[in-house]
Amino acid sequence: RSDNEATVRQTGGTLNVYAELVGLSGNASYIQTGGSNSATRMTIASSAGSNGTYFLSGPATSLNVAGSLDVGLYGKGMLNIEAGGEVGSINGYIGVGNQYSLSSSTEGTVRVSGSGSRWTNQLWLMLGSRAPAGFNTRGSLNIDNGGEVSTAKTVLGDGAGAIGIATVSGSGSKLLNSESLVVGFNGDATVNVESGGLVSDVDGYIAMSTGNGTVNVAGNGSQWNNSGLLSVGHAGGGSLNVSSGGLVGNADGFIGREADGNGSATVAGAGSHWQNDGNLSVGYFGKGWLNIENGGEVSSNTARVGEWSGSRGTVAVSGPGAQWAVDQDLRVGESGDGSLRVESGGTVNASYGAIGFASGGNGSITVTGNGSQLNTSGALSIGDHGAGALNISAGGMVNTNGYAFLGAHSGSLGSATIGGAGSQWNNRGNLHVGGGDYGPGGQGEVTVTAGGMVNVAGALKVWDTGSVNMRGGTINANTMTSEGALNFTAGKLNIAADLVVDALGSAPGVALSELGAINVAGATILKGAGILALEGGTLTTGSLVNNGGFIFNKGTLNLTKDNLLVGNGGLLGGMVELKTGQNVNVTNTARIDSGSVLVLNNGSLNAGTVNNLGRIVMDGYLASLGGGTLNNSGLISGSGQIKASLHNAGGEIRANSGDMQVFTGAGNVNESRISLLGGSMDFNQG
Repeated sequence: RSDNEATVRQTGGTLNVYAELVGLSGNASYIQTGGSNSATRMTIASSAGSNGTYFLSGPATSLNVAGSLDVGLYGKGMLNIEAGGEVGSINGYIGVGNQYSLSSSTEGTVRVSGSGSRWTNQLWLMLGSRAPAGFNTRGSLNIDNGGEVSTAKTVLGDGAGAIGIATVSGSGSKLLNSESLVVGFNGDATVNVESGGLVSDVDGYIAMSTGNGTVNVAGNGSQWNNSGLLSVGHAGGGSLNVSSGGLVGNADGFIGREADGNGSATVAGAGSHWQNDGNLSVGYFGKGWLNIENGGEVSSNTARVGEWSGSRGTVAVSGPGAQWAVDQDLRVGESGDGSLRVESGGTVNASYGAIGFASGGNGSITVTGNGSQLNTSGALSIGDHGAGALNISAGGMVNTNGYAFLGAHSGSLGSATIGGAGSQWNNRGNLHVGGGDYGPGGQGEVTVTAGGMVNVAGALKVWDTGSVNMRGGTINANTMTSEGALNFTAGKLNIAADLVVDALGSAPGVALSELGAINVAGATILKGAGILALEGGTLTTGSLVNNGGFIFNKGTLNLTKDNLLVGNGGLLGGMVELKTGQNVNVTNTARIDSGSVLVLNNGSLNAGTVNNLGRIVMDGYLASLGGGTLNNSGLISGSGQIKASLHNAGGEIRANSGDMQVFTGAGNVNESRISLLGGSMDFNQG
């Protein structure tokens, strides 16, 4: 042993002892620059108040310990391995205390520096262990400039009050674990991997029990490789920080694994990457937070956010280049509470997405800001069996290449809100609201506000438990079938083919208010109890098949393909009155049958051709009859404006006392009767 200010120097030769103590109760140092030193057990600073230092330097210089190597057992110990020196041991303890060590200054430090410098430990390597009540133990390991430490298992911050710190710095510097790495068991621990350093193990745990742990992986080439799982905040408070090009890899990843676990992970900066070859769970049983920022990338085969009941997971993907790539399915709120926020240009890509996957699951995804995207190559289910919400705002974009569902199954609740300039939800398949492609399900709701846009390349299906609320913005769909509610405050609905309204039970059908517009290139078909109420705004359709559920109180009706018949079997019946604010425009022909009446009570009718065989009553200054040609073989009377080119053949134009008729169309032709019975007629263009 060396003690009491003693210094031992070994420059060569061989030393074999049973037990070796450097710093038993005082200050001592051992300097080895050559030869070999072998012991069954080695202790550096073995009692409270002692200070021991062991310097080992140079190639072909070795220390071999057949048992435990303790650095700072109860005092302050230091081991330096430099310039190609090598140390071997069965177990290594750095900064160790127990109930008999009534000292607050138990501390051990090991540095392994330089290419070829190596510490090979066969079983356990402990940094900061067994702190006495009310005191701390501290163990530090520094590996730099190409130094290497290999062991089976490393534990940092083993007991309460214990502190463990490891830093692996520089290209070629390595901490290699053939089994597990635990950063914070019941104590506190930090691992820093920087400037190209490497840490590897099978399974990695940060805050495995009641302790707190942090791992920082920073700099190009810096790596932490786990061939098995990585658990951040396993049962305590754990954090993982990957920055400036650092790389972390593992099979399955967990953030907040156990019920008491609180884990957070941040991946930031271009080139920074956390690769999960299996599943990544953010909030497995516990609470987890994942932040991907400013060019950082996270990849996983599958992903769960809020996986089990009672868990809570939160993910934020923020900034240009920030990306989360999920090869298969992404579930937000599987059975617990989960939220995902994509903002400021971040991107999330997945094969399949589910928000509120299982019964009891509660999930939300928000995509906000220009350049922010959520992309699924397959389906997206919002409220699959649980409750899910999708919010797209301020220029965010969601691209769904498969089917999309809101409230897919019975008991589920799904909602989507799209608003703000440039905000889009693009669906290349079908979109089902309040059910799935097999039938009705739970409650589903889509709300589009000013600036928002929803595009559906396939069919938009609103089941009887679904609703679409237009409060501005635009929906574009190939076809649409609504058995639920379509409520308009403002905005546009554009249908490339047919719109079918087939409301069931008490479902209110379609209500189109003043600032709303529906444009249907094909047919608008009212079936069963389907109701379409035009309460303002504009309905433009190729044709309108009316089951009696068309209610026209106010607004504009445009027919672009079918003719309009006023008569028996006609769309609006044989007695039609268009009041103030009611306007009908027909691209082709409007026909008023013999015995039928069209009253324009300050309303308007415009058509490519108007054939009047019955009676048209103009009733008000705002009353307007316009279009291309007006062929009259019936009776036109009252006050109003006739803007079409008049061809009066076999009919009568009559102006009774007080009536005033203004004809503004060109090329008017009269081959029959014009009756002035106290009223006036003004032909502006002949």
